[in-house]
Amino acid sequence: MASRDATHHDGRRKKSASRDAARKKGSASRDLSQSSSGAQRSKRTRSPMWGFDVAKYGKNFKGAAVDFWRRLLHAEPHDPPFGTYETVQTADCKFESTLRLSDRAQAAAGLSNTEYKGEVCSNKAEAENSAARVFWDDPIAQERAAKLEPSRKSLKERCRRLGHNAKRKALYGS
Repeated sequence: MASRDATHHDGRRKKSASRDAARKKGSASRDLSQSSSGAQRSKRTRSPMWGFDVAKYGKNFKGAAVDFWRRLLHAEPHDPPFGTYETVQTADCKFESTLRLSDRAQAAAGLSNTEYKGEVCSNKAEAENSAARVFWDDPIAQERAAKLEPSRKSLKERCRRLGHNAKRKALYGS
């Protein structure tokens, strides 16, 4: 019985060991000086906190735009908005919205467009979300979002964690 179990476990170990070796080989061959978009980066890779992930918002493009601009402009609650959504109701009771960026927001992001006109939709919320989606389709906006620095909250959390880990290392050794 013991020999059968040893053979079974040995077979599994060989498979997982070969899988681990393949993973290590694949990760070692990756060039860390190139980003996924092809832009040059330093040899030291950026923290995963860099950039802005629109995908985590699902289909709420308007919410993603608000959070993006708040982080980019380091906006406080009393600051003026990054832009306005101007929604017009058409004759056939449909809605069309346009996102107009403020001068401050346009300069901060380096965008050439100041207006993003959405599709005609059945209600006002969908129309505003459509205008925000058109904003996110702009390649310059996508590039700026990819290079967005980490939020203050995430930097504070990282600093707190690093301090905690340093204290534990000092107390308990490596």
